[in-house]
Amino acid sequence: MKTSTLSIIAFILSILYILPPLPILGLILGILILLDTKKNKKKTPRLALLAVIFGLLFILTAILLALFLYTQLTTLSNTATTIKEAPTPETALSYCTTLKKQDLCLSLTATKFANQTDQTICTKINNNLLKDSCYHTLATSQNKTTLCTKIGQPQTKTLCTAQITRNATLCQTLPSPARKQCLNTLFQPSYTRQPAS
Repeated sequence: MKTSTLSIIAFILSILYILPPLPILGLILGILILLDTKKNKKKTPRLALLAVIFGLLFILTAILLALFLYTQLTTLSNTATTIKEAPTPETALSYCTTLKKQDLCLSLTATKFANQTDQTICTKINNNLLKDSCYHTLATSQNKTTLCTKIGQPQTKTLCTAQITRNATLCQTLPSPARKQCLNTLFQPSYTRQPAS
């Protein structure tokens, strides 16, 4: 095959980031073409050079993404382990205050110590989904419909109230997937919560 054809193939492979092995193949092919042109003292094909550059960029991006995911998962794992092993809510909250991003830590603390914490823990959470989850957890654990009213997402608010009051009629107002979850929660054998008074 001609060097120009191989250069085009190498370039195309190096920009196909959708399939991870292809940019690496493009990089290798580009390097082989560059070595061949240097050995035979030919003019360096630009596409082969671009294939090498894009292949290296792909590898660098993949390494940076892997490092980012590793640090995020390590932080998540450490947080979950620390909260799991915390003997009291105060110990867990003390740990949460040492973190830059506290929302997940506070939410995990509310989940673990649902019967020993009050709603102030939820007010400290910035992420709306985690905040709603916090209020939902505390409301259903403490059997308090007043906490359900603090939930921002309407479906979660309705689900929370239905779970505490054991009101299947409320479940019927929800769209299909949420309705099914609500009814399943109310009628599963392990769900023994008493209606709120």
